[in-house]
Amino acid sequence: MTYKLSGAVGLRDRVEPGSFLIPIFTTSASNRLFAQQLDENDKIVSFKIIEVSNFPFEYQTARALDVEIGDIGIVCFANENSTIIIQDARSARELLRSMPNWETISPFRQLDICYFTGDSAKLKRAISAAAGTIKNPAVSRTWKKVERTAAKRRRSSPELFVELASLRGSFDSIDGHDRWLSAWKSIGPTDWLIRDGVKLAFYSDKSIGARARIAVHVLEGARAKSVSAEVTAYVKAVVTNWLSSASVTEDTGVWSRVWLTINQQQTYPDRELYKWGTSFLLNPRSRSQSTSGRVKIWEALWDSVHRNTEELISILRADLSEHRTGSHARRLIGLLAELADEAPISDVLRDWLAVGDPGTSQWSTAYLALLRSGQNNDQKFVEIGKNWLKNDEGKLKKWAEIYEEISYIRGKDELIPIAAEWLLRANKEMKVWPKIASLVYNELDDAELRRAIENWIDTHPGTDESWELQLLVNQSGPDEDVADL
Repeated sequence: MTYKLSGAVGLRDRVEPGSFLIPIFTTSASNRLFAQQLDENDKIVSFKIIEVSNFPFEYQTARALDVEIGDIGIVCFANENSTIIIQDARSARELLRSMPNWETISPFRQLDICYFTGDSAKLKRAISAAAGTIKNPAVSRTWKKVERTAAKRRRSSPELFVELASLRGSFDSIDGHDRWLSAWKSIGPTDWLIRDGVKLAFYSDKSIGARARIAVHVLEGARAKSVSAEVTAYVKAVVTNWLSSASVTEDTGVWSRVWLTINQQQTYPDRELYKWGTSFLLNPRSRSQSTSGRVKIWEALWDSVHRNTEELISILRADLSEHRTGSHARRLIGLLAELADEAPISDVLRDWLAVGDPGTSQWSTAYLALLRSGQNNDQKFVEIGKNWLKNDEGKLKKWAEIYEEISYIRGKDELIPIAAEWLLRANKEMKVWPKIASLVYNELDDAELRRAIENWIDTHPGTDESWELQLLVNQSGPDEDVADL
């Protein structure tokens, strides 16, 4: 069956140097339009129906060109002047290998060309250049890794584009999010893909995880040089409206990822970011879901020009009141421990310690941070730590660190009896046990304790800790011998 070339369709909203188009064909046996499928030898193996209405534009040609299955395929691309060129695949490859003004071509279009021509040297440089246009470092690294994997498969751009042709208009299906993410990995930022991504991320009710990933890609991709100013403005308008009106009761995961991304981009006014961020944090539903994004938003706001505001401190106290234990409390206390030398944070942590559970890791983290800040070394606060050391909570790995800090403040003589008692009752398989033993071995003449330490050495031969303790035992040996005499 003979197929007649009628033109081409573009995957992107405009023709730019280096971009490929999909040739379209007609046949007397059907009133549908078709795209060719090529094999690794550039020969046509089949034709697939293609819906031209799904593409940004259609290019018509008057060139008479007939092909059949088994012929060398047709390739359509834009040269360095954005003029559309139609050639057989092998001739097109030779033209593209020596394309002028290479450095002025978008890195993403360079990728398309290199996949088609098989120029591995240029491909490596193009991948690095394209990754450099993605502002988020983490996203850039992930994209580069995925693209290098794709490079090993030596994709052929015209073949790939025929595959992708079927994706247009199909993102409303059950697996639409996965299909969009697959298309994104393959062709990167384009006007039509970003517009479809906006619909999936902000106006669908499917997987929160997939929507959040798409939203970040859309926000990063909207800044790429391959995307028109019109689409960039469109994304910003959608995001502004969505952040102002979205129901965080359903969208906490997506909302936090979007806010954190645009905050990092620094493309929105600080006052708007602060207003959106605090509204999100004050929402009761947001607080009850306690995502890691919530802690990151609070940290970002605190680090901004709005640091020390009463509103942020109030939000902080409310979170700690509602989440005294669990993952959210651990995340929040872990963050606040780094900020413990700031007076407002120190006050919040000290109040929280009074009602928190001393048996949790976050309690010891908060206490140690306050002790090290130097603002809380008064007699009463140190006594809290001493009492904690005496209790069963001493099983936590922070025990040794708190012990040493209080020793610096009070002197080791006051703490040694506490350490000796702890060594006898604590789990001797804890990593901190030999460290405490080394601190007190020569300070107390306690036969039971010494036997416990020597038994530990015997049951842990060859370790650094056992060698250190054995050295202490050997050093104390002569004194014991003299005493025996």
